[in-house]
Amino acid sequence: MNVLTRTLIITIFFNLQIYIGKCLNHDNIKNIKNVPMNFHLKNTNGKIYQKNKRPSQINRKNTNKQAFNIPVFSIPNYKPKYNTCTKTKNIAFVNSRINQAHNRNIQVTKAAELNAIKKIKNDKKFTLFNSGNRDNIKTYEHDINKGIIDDISTTNNSYSNIGDTSENTYQPNNFNNTLTEKKPCTFLNKAVEVGKTVSLLGMWYVCNIFYNIENKKALNILNMPITIAITQIYVGLPIFLIPWLLKLRNQPELFYDEQELKRINMSDRNALIKGFQKYVLFLKKYSSIMKQSIYHGYAHLLSVIAMGAGAISFVHIVKASAPLFAAFFSYFFMNNKMSIYTYSSLVPIVFGVSLASIKELSFTYKALYSTLSANVLSTMRAIEAKIMMGKNLDKLGRNLTPENIFALLTLSSAIFLTPALYIDSHKWKDAYEYLMNNKNVLKVLGRHVLMSGVWFYLYNQLSFISLNRLNHITHAVASTVKRVFLILTSYFIFGTKFSFLGGLGSSIAVGGTFVYSLVKKKFG
Repeated sequence: MNVLTRTLIITIFFNLQIYIGKCLNHDNIKNIKNVPMNFHLKNTNGKIYQKNKRPSQINRKNTNKQAFNIPVFSIPNYKPKYNTCTKTKNIAFVNSRINQAHNRNIQVTKAAELNAIKKIKNDKKFTLFNSGNRDNIKTYEHDINKGIIDDISTTNNSYSNIGDTSENTYQPNNFNNTLTEKKPCTFLNKAVEVGKTVSLLGMWYVCNIFYNIENKKALNILNMPITIAITQIYVGLPIFLIPWLLKLRNQPELFYDEQELKRINMSDRNALIKGFQKYVLFLKKYSSIMKQSIYHGYAHLLSVIAMGAGAISFVHIVKASAPLFAAFFSYFFMNNKMSIYTYSSLVPIVFGVSLASIKELSFTYKALYSTLSANVLSTMRAIEAKIMMGKNLDKLGRNLTPENIFALLTLSSAIFLTPALYIDSHKWKDAYEYLMNNKNVLKVLGRHVLMSGVWFYLYNQLSFISLNRLNHITHAVASTVKRVFLILTSYFIFGTKFSFLGGLGSSIAVGGTFVYSLVKKKFG
């Protein structure tokens, strides 16, 4: 596969994942046509009065260029709320009262119409997150932020990624109906959502396969997993920093706690101390993002170390236990309890992947411990991300889409991982001399590290978007099935023959995923 073909594949998958990511929760919304609002300032006789003008001045032909011209407004079917005025001795006073009443009604009605248009415009904007677990939607503002996130397992608990809420069948409101109307999700809508999820999973699988292949080739050339892992993190930074700088992509904005910020501003006049206090306040409010960054960065580091210490098949045998870790941690940290039958249905998935890889088993303790530790960190990151998605993100910041949140995680992970380069520093001198004496090896290594960094960022971003649509345990199962395709693909790429046990194990793993879906739907 030459460089041009790889570049074309990267471009296609990058554009596809952005397009599908933007379309995740974009529902069909009937919008009211935005027409100008007009109000006529009339009395019951149909005469339009000018401000601060007496009737005698209105009847005359006024040629004064500085005369006050009232802007033309009109409301269909508008009827004044006052009665016909007859001529009295104080008609000027009565007319001024009439004009004041008109102006007051115009201001109130205009403000109401502007608020309605503002709500319509907000409704037209789609979001990629739930705005929190809202069991009872009573207002329009609650309803417009409710997203539809389908769990591919189609559980009976109405998409288990939203906790214990009722069926997530709310759609953005139609102004032709009442504001609190419940709109059931039709079979076609469910099919479309499942299709989007399957497409995301497919692209996630492909990007992950390419990453593992390029990563293994780089490690075979230079066995410095820590340096390679951190370099891969840094390769992903320009993918989102350049669109941010060119304003091709909305930058995320994080909010401070205003009350705490006022206390900081009033407590100390020293700029250095004040800046440190703001930094502590930022870490306190956005501790979830910081935790996910640490989990994500060091899970990647440990995975690359394991890949350098053992074979791909062995590493993914151990990683196949990820659903068990997800079920274990969700039970203790999220109080998410499932039936014994559902827990039992996870066993065939792990057994199937193990059987598919047992032919090439190469056991090393370093690979085992590194992979198990990476599993723990990956599971903790998934649970922490799911908890964060359940919050009202509008209170945390602006433009917090899955892509931007993962970009923040990548940026923070690069910062947290940089000190780990010291562990490999004693190998840099020998590696530099070797690569300088073998320029061809340097080019090949650079290409593999660069491509693995790009694929790593893309597949993790797709994984993060998929997590927004799936229950974290279902996400772990999907990740396990991905390993079957990864192992089978690695057989063909590295020239390993396909065995009967490999096919049998793959069938058991895929069948176990289907059984898990049915058991979870029936028993919970």
